[in-house]
Amino acid sequence: MSTGPSGAFYVLGSDQIGRDLMPRLVQGTRVSMGIAAIAVVFGAVMGTSLALLAGFTRGWTDNVIMRVADIQSAFPSLLLAIFVLYKLGPGIPQLIFLLAITNWVGYTRLLRAQTLSLRNRPFVEAAEALGAAPLRQMGRHILPHLLPLLFMVAVLDFGSVMLAEAGLSFLGLGVQAPSASWGSMIDDGRQFVAAGAWWLFLFPGLALFLAVLAANLTSRWLQGLLGTAFE
Repeated sequence: MSTGPSGAFYVLGSDQIGRDLMPRLVQGTRVSMGIAAIAVVFGAVMGTSLALLAGFTRGWTDNVIMRVADIQSAFPSLLLAIFVLYKLGPGIPQLIFLLAITNWVGYTRLLRAQTLSLRNRPFVEAAEALGAAPLRQMGRHILPHLLPLLFMVAVLDFGSVMLAEAGLSFLGLGVQAPSASWGSMIDDGRQFVAAGAWWLFLFPGLALFLAVLAANLTSRWLQGLLGTAFE
């Protein structure tokens, strides 16, 4: 708690240039969660589409998709992030694009296995025998069975993406001033910890911790609710 230059009372204190920290933290919450939500949606859509394509068609399409997934999994994520953001420049749209293309692999691997299992179920074979097109079989008969697992994984991934965004912004590769995210606020506060301004570092870090913890606990709750074996 502190008092600003105009005599106003700041509950969470002020930042290095005298601004109220609470509105900055609220703005950082909106930016960090917004980036994570959009990146998770794009990553989930991309990963699910490729999983359905690979698991349903099999053959060379499956081999190509999974080999690309293997290559991306073996490539250091931080090195990829530095390369992409160096070429595109730092910014929120570039950060969302990067987080989305680095997160589709997990969805594809998990949902492909489920698609392979569902592909031979009697209701899918019956739809195929009745002349349903492949897209209809995937969209009408397989995808609905994937949605509970997809939602659970997306909630868990939401916390991981928030951590990734915070790490990149902390390194100066993500959200740029005057916008604020939890990662960039932690980076700003780090420079003043030695001077005794611990709150600049603590409150954004605490917000990030609680958000990721909530995402993890929600995912575990959904696992028990849906009865999905996911460890």
